[in-house]
Amino acid sequence: MEYYILEQNKEYTDAISIINWFGKVDVDNIKPEKFHQLKERYVLYSKGNYVVDIITMPLMAVSAMVNYCIKKYEPYVESTALYLISEKKNDVFEYYIPHLDEVNCLAAESKINANRTVLEKAVIDSKYLDEDKYIFNIGNMNARYTVVRSEFAESILKRGAVGIRLIPVTVV
Repeated sequence: MEYYILEQNKEYTDAISIINWFGKVDVDNIKPEKFHQLKERYVLYSKGNYVVDIITMPLMAVSAMVNYCIKKYEPYVESTALYLISEKKNDVFEYYIPHLDEVNCLAAESKINANRTVLEKAVIDSKYLDEDKYIFNIGNMNARYTVVRSEFAESILKRGAVGIRLIPVTVV
């Protein structure tokens, strides 16, 4: 099986981004043991003009299409609604914060900085992988890295996902 890190493509310089999240969304609660502390939905402001399917900063938010795919592959995964109001146009964009499991799966060959915020090279140990898991966050990191299986990646690409980046992961 092939795996990829799923992230927002940084080349989309005018992609919408969240601007007033601090004090409204506690990103530390976006962990499996704290999902119950999240509100049912959030309404925040955004800047930028280009709508993308993945937002990764300051939290991971996915479009309705990507959320639909998550539900198809991982039916038990819940999500929190996130509505972004455009600062200039007053358009409303619908996103979801997926409540993804964390899996401590990094092999010793991975390259990680000292404070565990930058994953320079991801190497996943196959003994920690569940064949029924198509999308998850890497555990034991101080930054969020989302891993997807190739079937999930193909599914969102076939549906026209925009503004995403897939980084191949080595599996040992």
